[in-house]
This record gives sequence, structure tokens and C-alpha cells, in this order.
Amino acid sequence: MKKYFAFVLFFFLFKIIIFAQNYTNLNANLSIEDAVKIAQEKENMGDKKEATRYLNHAASVCWENKNYPCAIEWFKKSMQLNQEVGNENGVLMLHNNLGMIAADQKEYQNAITYFEYTLAGRKKTKDKVGMISSLINLSVCHNNLKQYNQSVQRLEESLDYARQMNDATQMRSCYGMLAETYDKAGNGDKSRYYFDLYRVFHEKIQKDRDNKSRSEVEKSKFEAEKANLVAKDLASEKKIKELELEVKEKELLNKDFSLRAKDEELKDTKDSNLVLFSQKTKAELAQIASEKEKEVKNLKIKQIEAQQDRQKIVQYALMVGVILLILFLSVLALRYREKRKSNQLLNQQNTAILEQQAEITQQRDYIFSQNQSLAKTLKQLNEKSRHVTSSIEYAFRIQTAMMTNALLLKKFPAHDFFILWKPRDIVSGDFYWIAEKDDKYILAVADCTGHGVPGAFMSMIGDSLLNQIIHDKEIREPNLILDALNEGIFTTLNQKDTKNRDGMDIALIVVDSKTKILEYAGANNSLYYLQNNIFHEIKADKFGIGGTITHRDGSQRKFTKHTVDVSIPTNFYLYSDGYSDQFGGEDNRKFMSKNFKELLTQIHQQPAQDQRKVLNETIINWMGEKENQIDDILVVGGKIDFSL
Repeated sequence: MKKYFAFVLFFFLFKIIIFAQNYTNLNANLSIEDAVKIAQEKENMGDKKEATRYLNHAASVCWENKNYPCAIEWFKKSMQLNQEVGNENGVLMLHNNLGMIAADQKEYQNAITYFEYTLAGRKKTKDKVGMISSLINLSVCHNNLKQYNQSVQRLEESLDYARQMNDATQMRSCYGMLAETYDKAGNGDKSRYYFDLYRVFHEKIQKDRDNKSRSEVEKSKFEAEKANLVAKDLASEKKIKELELEVKEKELLNKDFSLRAKDEELKDTKDSNLVLFSQKTKAELAQIASEKEKEVKNLKIKQIEAQQDRQKIVQYALMVGVILLILFLSVLALRYREKRKSNQLLNQQNTAILEQQAEITQQRDYIFSQNQSLAKTLKQLNEKSRHVTSSIEYAFRIQTAMMTNALLLKKFPAHDFFILWKPRDIVSGDFYWIAEKDDKYILAVADCTGHGVPGAFMSMIGDSLLNQIIHDKEIREPNLILDALNEGIFTTLNQKDTKNRDGMDIALIVVDSKTKILEYAGANNSLYYLQNNIFHEIKADKFGIGGTITHRDGSQRKFTKHTVDVSIPTNFYLYSDGYSDQFGGEDNRKFMSKNFKELLTQIHQQPAQDQRKVLNETIINWMGEKENQIDDILVVGGKIDFSL
């Protein structure tokens, strides 16, 4: 199946390449240098449109020889000229070609930019065939980038246009590619669903081809019968000509009978003249004899002329008959040749159908055996997955118990308090940590490298180090706590020798209930707080925990301490970047820090649990059904009010 889909994708891409390369009808042997030289001459003469044809030829030759920089240079030059002459279709085709070159070089993100431009232009011109081609190219790029959700969106949009055009072949291709994409994305149900649709359309198209073949056979039979009818018509015409000849011959016979009658009349006249001889004088008899001789002579001339006319009619009739016979034989020969070609074509089609049937049977048997093997493998994977999932769920209970300290959460000097914790997987790389020491309450929110099991391991290391630093070493100032945590991660993971760069981003506050002062230090994670409905942000140091303990110039890394007077009611928020980095919305973009800040400003006066509900519902609605959670999410917020 994958080979077939690869062929489909190659077909679309190859078709686009050929279309783009056929801008010109130039001599294929024209060299790059000559083409560029002619293009320059055409441009100097003011014929920019003709210049683009030679530039496209030069770029195409470079492309065929896989000299991509050369092809890009001349295609871009051609694009500049096309833009100057207002040839929008040419500009779209050149963007498509540049996208194909980028894809050839595996620069898929760059290729997407070019294909997006081509798609936008084809939507303006409502070129549905072009839109389908552009969408499939985009789907291929997303597939190579493992962006399966985007790939599916492109294919579904392409499928809509194919349905509008009622193009069964395009629909079959879309179904097949959707099946393969869902298979790569690990969605077996959707993959099987679209493969079944692909198979149905494949059988339909095959059936239509068979029906078309039978229709052509019937057409051949009809043409043969039509030839017989024409032959019969020719035979009828021949009979009409023969009847006409018979009429002509009868007319000649009638003339002959008329001449014979004249001869008889002449004899009677001679007999009557015998009587006159006795009554006329010799001079009168001589005159009468002369007139009678003239009449006889004229009658003989007319008889000869009638005989000649009859001979001409017979000759003409023979000539017409021979011509008709030649035409009839030519038609028969032509029809025989066409029928012979039709039979040969029919035999070839029958052979092709038999070969396709054999291939389909072979593919069906292969798919059946693969399905059996996959079912066995799936059963084994499900069993292993069940064991792994069970272990991870147990690890989740350990991680939850490690972080949750109900007594300390109640004692924290916050009038209202909430925690929104949404692991991407079962266990999380985001964690929060809380402690109480000498009227000081310490709260940290950390985002470890990675997520899932690797992130959870790092969170346990961070939890353990924070316990040592605060409880054993009795360090209380937030900047010194982060300095010690950085050294602890660097030492624990032996990062000096292993070159390991794992660590965490963290925001840590220390609230002194006596002085009513909040102290803060952060590694890449800022502190948000609101007083008197005014939003404030204290930015963190621009380096994280772990990886190194020195700056590039060799100086020791030290974190900065910030203080905030919280003697007045203060809402504070600590967070990881999972919330603002989540993709979603109509344009499939990040939620962004700006929107996160605006949302906190809008809801900060609501009760803490209501704030948590709004934050949770907002991010769920933002993701929708098309997007999955890309990272762990952790937001901790509360209201410090010492007046209560």
C-alpha cells in the first residue's frame, strides 16, 4: 500500500514539475549559458515575458542536473520579471517550483512557505485542480516533518475539493494518503477507515474502466454493422444505376424501332412511286428520286448517331460502376482495418485486466497475511503497554504524594489559593514545592527538562535537592537557594564530565509573615503579581538551573533576589511555560504570554477555585479537538492578605 501511495505522491509532484518546466518550447539542447545570454538580450530589448522563457529553461536544466543553487537563482530572476509584467500565474508556478526544489533538499519548512503562497494564489483564481495539487504537496511536507495533524487538515481540505469536482481518482488518492498518515500517527482505527474507503473507490474506478472497455467493444460492433449497411446502400445504388442503364437501352431500342418503321415507310413509298412513274414526266421523276434519296440518307445518319449515343451511355455506365466498386472495396478495407485494430486493443485491455486481477489478488493475500501478523504484534504491544502504563500510574501516585502537603498548603499565608496541574503524560516534569521555616513560607514552581518519565525523574531530583538545601543547610534567601540548587544539579548529574545539560526553569518565593515582605528569585520563569488591580511582572534571570555553574566569560553564575511589599492585598502567580506555549485556536498558533497575562488580569478578583476553572476551560477550548497537549502545564496562584 505504501508503495502505491508513494507513486500517487510522485505523480502529483512530477505533474507539477513538468507543468512548471513547460513554460517554454525551446530547443532542449540549448545550454544554460546560451539561455541566460538570450534572456539578457530579450530583457534589454524590453521583451521581459520572452526573457522569462529562457530563464525558466536555464533553471530547469540546472534542476535536472541537481544544481539547486543555480536553479533557484534563475527561477527567482524569472519571478522578478514575471512580477514586473504582472504575470500572476507565472509567479505562482515559480513559487511552486521553488517549493519543489526545497523539498528535494529536505528543507520542508521552506517548501511549506512556497506552497502556501501558491495555494493562496490558486484559491483567488478558484483553480480547484491547482488547489488540490498544492494541498497534497503541503501534506507531504508536513508528513516528513511528522506534523500529522497539519497533514490530515491539508488532505481533508483537498478531499473536499475533489468531492466538489466529483473526481473519483483524486478522492481515492486522498483516502489512501489519509490512511497512511493516520497509520504513521498511530491512529489505527482512522487508518483502517480511510483504507476501506480507498479500497471501495479503487474497485469503483476499476469497474468503470471495465465498463468503458466493454463500451468500446460494443462501439466496434456497431461500426462493423454500420459498414455492412453502407455496403448494402452502395449495392442499392448500383441496382439503381443498372435500372437507369436499362431505361437508356429501351430508349435506344425505341429509336431503333422508329428507324425500322421509317425504313418500312420508305419501302411503301417506293412501291407507291411505281405507280407515279407511269404518270410523271422524266424530269419530275428525277426530282422526286433526288428528294427521296436525301430523306433516306438523313435517316441513316440519325440511325448512326443514335447508335453512337447508346455506346457512350454504356461506357459512362461502366465507368460509374467501376468507380462505385472501387469505393465499396475501399470502405470494406478501411472497416476491416479498424475492426482489426479494435480487436487488438480489446485483446490488450483484456490482458491488462487479467494482469491487474492477478496483482490485486496477490496484494489482497499479502495484506491478509500482514493483518494477521499485525494483529499478533498488536496483542503483544498491548500487553506490554498495559504493564508499562501500570508502572507509570504507580509512579504518578508517588509523584502526587511527594508534592501534595495539605497541612502546609493550608498554613501558607494566602487568603485564597489554587493549583492547576495538567501533566502531558501520566507523570510530569513540572512540579511545585512548599515548605515552612521560622515564620517564612517557601513556594517553588519548576519546569524540568523533558516531560513524562524523564521529566518526572528530574522533578524527583529537584525535590530532593530542595529538601537538602532548605531543611538541612537551612538556606532561606531565594537567590541563594537557586545558587545551591544549580550546584546540586551540576554535581548530581556529573555534568562537568558527562556534558549533560539537563536541568530546570524555576520561580521561587519566600513570604515572611512578620515583615510582610515577599522575596523572589527566578531562572527563566518570571513572577506575576497584582496590587490595587495593577498588573506587575518581575522578570527572571535569563539562564536556567543545571548544565553549568559559570557564565561564558568564566564568572560564577549568581541569581538575583527581588523584594515586594505584600502588606497590602496581593495576588501572585507562579507558572511553567506549558500554558502560554500551547498550540490551538483558529489559526493553530501559540496561546502566548500576552494573552495569559490579560486572562490573569481579568480573573484575579474571582475566588481561587473559580480562577482555576476558567484557566482550565480556556486552555481546553483553545486546544479544541484538533490539537493535543504539547507540554506539561502548571499554574499556582493565590491571594496574600495579612488583614484577614
